Amino acid sequence: MNRPDVTSAPRRAGRALSAGRSGDGNWKQGMTDCSREIEELVLPLVKKPGRYVGDLAVGCSSLPAGGGLRVLLAFPDTCEIGASNLGLRILASVLSKMDGVLVDLCFAPWPDFEDQLRGRAIPLCSACRSIPLNGFDVVGFSLQYELQYANVVNMLELGGIPLASSQRGESHPLVVAGGSCAFNPEPLSDFIDCFAVGDGEETLTAICSEAALWRKKVGSGAAARPQTADAVSRKELLERLSAHRGLYVPSLYPVTELEDGTNVRDVSRNPPVRSAVTRTIGAVEPVLFLPRIEVAHDRLNVEVMRGCTHGCRFCMAGYSYRPVREKRVDSVLSEVTRAFAASGHDELSLVSLSTPDYSGLPALLPVLDRALSSRGVEVTLPSMRPDTFTPDLVRRLDRFKKSGLTLAPEAGTGRLRDVVNKGMEDEEIVQAIVLAARFGWNLIKLYFMVGLPTETEEDVEAIPALVERALRAARSVNPRVSFNVSVAAFTPKPQTPFQWEPQLPMSEMDLRLRLVAKRIRRLGAKARWRDPGVSHLEGILSRADRRAGAAILSAFRNGARLDAWSDFFRLQVWQDAFQAAGLNAEEYTGPRPVGSRLPWDHVWAVDPAFLLQEREKALNGVLTQDCRLGTCCFCGVLDGTGMSPSEVCLTGAVEETEPFRGSGSGNGAGLAPVTSSLEPSGRRPQPVHGGARTTGGKYRLQYEKEGSSRFLSHLDMVRAFTRAMRASGLPVALSEGFTRRPRVSFGPPLPLGFTGRSEYLDVELSSAPQTDLAEALNRLLPSGVRLLEWKRLEPGTPSLSASCTVASYTVVFPGHLVAGTGMSAEEFREKLGSAVRDFDPSARVRVRREGSAREKETALGAVVQGLSVLEGRLTGLDMVLSLGGPGSLRPDDVAAAILGDIRFEKKYLRVERNAVYLRCPDGIKPPM
Repeated sequence: MNRPDVTSAPRRAGRALSAGRSGDGNWKQGMTDCSREIEELVLPLVKKPGRYVGDLAVGCSSLPAGGGLRVLLAFPDTCEIGASNLGLRILASVLSKMDGVLVDLCFAPWPDFEDQLRGRAIPLCSACRSIPLNGFDVVGFSLQYELQYANVVNMLELGGIPLASSQRGESHPLVVAGGSCAFNPEPLSDFIDCFAVGDGEETLTAICSEAALWRKKVGSGAAARPQTADAVSRKELLERLSAHRGLYVPSLYPVTELEDGTNVRDVSRNPPVRSAVTRTIGAVEPVLFLPRIEVAHDRLNVEVMRGCTHGCRFCMAGYSYRPVREKRVDSVLSEVTRAFAASGHDELSLVSLSTPDYSGLPALLPVLDRALSSRGVEVTLPSMRPDTFTPDLVRRLDRFKKSGLTLAPEAGTGRLRDVVNKGMEDEEIVQAIVLAARFGWNLIKLYFMVGLPTETEEDVEAIPALVERALRAARSVNPRVSFNVSVAAFTPKPQTPFQWEPQLPMSEMDLRLRLVAKRIRRLGAKARWRDPGVSHLEGILSRADRRAGAAILSAFRNGARLDAWSDFFRLQVWQDAFQAAGLNAEEYTGPRPVGSRLPWDHVWAVDPAFLLQEREKALNGVLTQDCRLGTCCFCGVLDGTGMSPSEVCLTGAVEETEPFRGSGSGNGAGLAPVTSSLEPSGRRPQPVHGGARTTGGKYRLQYEKEGSSRFLSHLDMVRAFTRAMRASGLPVALSEGFTRRPRVSFGPPLPLGFTGRSEYLDVELSSAPQTDLAEALNRLLPSGVRLLEWKRLEPGTPSLSASCTVASYTVVFPGHLVAGTGMSAEEFREKLGSAVRDFDPSARVRVRREGSAREKETALGAVVQGLSVLEGRLTGLDMVLSLGGPGSLRPDDVAAAILGDIRFEKKYLRVERNAVYLRCPDGIKPPM
């Protein structure tokens, strides 16, 4: 079948479709065997391949030619969750500043990707350099949530690392773990060589220093290397690590089994492991993670303060990450400036456990408003205590766009809030909500818990009563306000005053949660509750001892994966695992006698005597004042650090701070000087409506999408370009309304897995560009995406979506696909030629897209305008297809249809769109 004249479109399909990805020059040249096999055979078959295509970390270091220490930061959940984690970014920054250290990242695979790895015996590799996990010297897990424990075991096995720490020798990586769950390390002690307890900036430096001495003896990656005088063995390494504050080596602590069967550590010969504390935060600016896919918290998170001394007695983080340390305002502004210049995010979140308590907030918010509001950037704060949502704070936040406000009353009565040390009356909560509604917040999110210690039936019934009162009051000042109420069951945590308290049985959790949710929904508010089975398992694992390791391994062997995702959580698997290990779940969720040995007694965040004192005060309903407001409560967090509360806890963020005047980068990202003005803004954000607006015209951009970027969806590409435009400082016009987005429109979407030689988008600028658009954007676009040409459009030029009606494609059949048909390459090429010669335009094709229940039928002749066998060394087809309309077909559909009874995996086809065309009265022509 002949094809229309499309010779005006440049073609280089042979080179583009056969090119390999370039690797790290300090590791291996070109693609490793693993990365090539993954890209060619695995990624085409998984649902979301963009999770695994690398180019994630900006600022991560490389090794010098002579080698050095290779460190992997592993997050035991998917890329969408891990890439949002601020702690991981901080640790990557610390490592990237170390001489002779290479840092890379790894995330837990989705089950479809895991199945492919296991089926093909491919190891799990790092995200950026495709190095197998067992090729690193140190593998460090960030433990944020107990339901990620099975993922840790899974990643170790997939990475080729022996699961049990006792089975690892000199050639295996040192496996470490830190994060909030490290404050009870015992459940994972069978699998982890060393736990880092407390601030990672301190412990990670010590780990790398000691591991470097170990690698002098055994060689990096098990490679033989001459020993040096200061080299140490693996056993010596563990002993040296245990001498550092904040590092716990389980194998060096004997196990004592009490009469009740509880495993505890024998601390008689070892002092307790105290949490590591860094004096200041912000000394090292976090690196940016820029994944190519949308992540859970797709925004710029900037830490302004670490620690909290409000002392909520259920909150493990509040006790584990003491003392309070504030980041200087100028440091925050400097970080924001550089991060926006590199990332192009449209939302900034000021992160801490209690951001309204940050002393630099009055100075910080006005500066951010002046710098970011005109760029359509939203500034948000995390969940807040209602008593910190003050009129002064509202006046400052009033300058920003309002999406949703999250408040956490936690309990329904003032009495129970006193028990947990919240110290708020109903009236304060209602006033905070009314204040938010009056100032334009239309969505209020509220968090409550059931099952708190001393809770009564009256306390449970008070939750919907408080919501009803607040909803009525809020709607009296803002009829548009709506409530989203989340209710969860209380889980007692280690290192808190409630670590001795029981957890509700699952049946009682379910009863109370459903009761509260049902009554809230009757009020016209949305209500959701956490699965009681999830809370139950969290309660078991959070206070378990070393015996739980056998149950974790059993659950993993029986399919436990990604338990934090509701799609995969299966409580029965875990119940069977605990039964197989001979463990009674009630032992872990029931009450613990005061004075009994606890599995985590050898790890101290704060002084256990302080926790016991707080428990007694809780049971008597006595409040403990925030120590930042006056008297030190002697929690013991600074014992042995050489620091005093006056030089750490009570240091303000604006003390001795020089005015900040931006980076001077010239990209429009500089921020205004710091101001401490407390004057109200006198204005509130308003939606932008139609009318005359200044414009620099519309511009058409031609770009290519090659290599691993073919695994990005159309929405991922839209996100990549809009981010690049924000970060570039180009005068991109913004849309109207409250949510202002760049005025960008794309040509016909390129399907996932396809490359594109000549793709297009249109963008409107508010003024004429002062720089080359290609130069401004290419440095910010993902690898494999490159802007080729651009030009200004004449007024009235039709949109791309309305005018692009034809496209030319090259479809290549890879060798492994051809081999799978049982035909030789010559036979297959002959079959292709025969299929083209016998092409029947009247033949009808039935196609059902993945995720759709509908099947459509189309005549081939209505879509195919040109078809021929590809010339040259590649086996494939050239085709020209019409775009759009109800009868459109994709090139892979056409290839499968004309080959008839030859079955093959369409996802393995390498499809490149060479060009798209505009249909004109005199034929077709390229959009440029």
